[in-house]
Order: sequence, then C-alpha cells, then structure tokens
Amino acid sequence: MTQAETQTAPSRAPDTLLIVALVALLVALVVAFVPPGRFAEVSTHEGSREVSIALESYERSGDAQAVPVFAEGGKLGLLNLPFEGLVAGDKFGSAVGIAAFLLVLGGSFGVLMRTGAIDRSLTGFVARFEHRMEILIPGLFLLFSLGGAIFGMGE
Repeated sequence: MTQAETQTAPSRAPDTLLIVALVALLVALVVAFVPPGRFAEVSTHEGSREVSIALESYERSGDAQAVPVFAEGGKLGLLNLPFEGLVAGDKFGSAVGIAAFLLVLGGSFGVLMRTGAIDRSLTGFVARFEHRMEILIPGLFLLFSLGGAIFGMGE
C-alpha cells in the first residue's frame, strides 16, 4: 500500500443543527427522569446581595414529567419547538424578526457565494486596479462597506 492509500480523510465536526437537536433531545430525556424541585436560598451577610444555597433544603415540587413529542393547543412539544420559536411573539419582539432576517440573509448570501459572483467581482476589481494602489485599497474598503450596508455581508 502506498502512503496516499493509507491516509484517512480528516474528521469533520457535526453540523450545528445536529448538535442543537441532540442537546434538545438530551434535555427532554433528562426532564423525563429528574424530578423538579427547588433549594432554599440563604443570605450570607446582612444587607448583601450574595446568597448561598443550602444543599439540605432541597424540596421536590412534583413528579418528573416527560416532554411530549408534539403538543396541541398552544403547548410546547419537542418537535414543534423550532416552529414555536419562530412564530411566537410579535414581529418587533422576541426572536422572530432576527431569525427571519438571518434566514433570508443566510439564504441570499449562500446563493451569491455558490454562484461565485462575489469572488469573481472582487477578483476582477483587484485585477483591474492591481497597479494603482491609491485606488485599489480605498475601492476595496468601499466595496466591503457597501456589501455590509446593502446585504449584510458583515454578518
């Protein structure tokens, strides 16, 4: 065997959405088995904001309840959490506006990157002004500023 045949492909990190889904699944499983409760807080000094938790003061406040996979009637379930996170609240509050902005921005920027339009434009600009640095550097500043202002290239 040659050295090229014995080399393995570099390992890649899992996708971000997969990690988030696995964490949500893990939390749903933990919630099903760990009973809810609370600790009493004890003030450490008179008039101080510093508090400590007395470990022997744990008090159960009910039985463990499994999170439903899908929930009806406006309640939250494990698989309808992403949808509820996008549509809950009004368009000026919570995460609805930011999430929609990032989805549209990410999609449009992904299309531009996939087509190579940005790379070709920048390469053409640099090739055209490579011998005129007094125009090249300010021009690149201007292009990146416009990109950030117009379609969120800074994000």
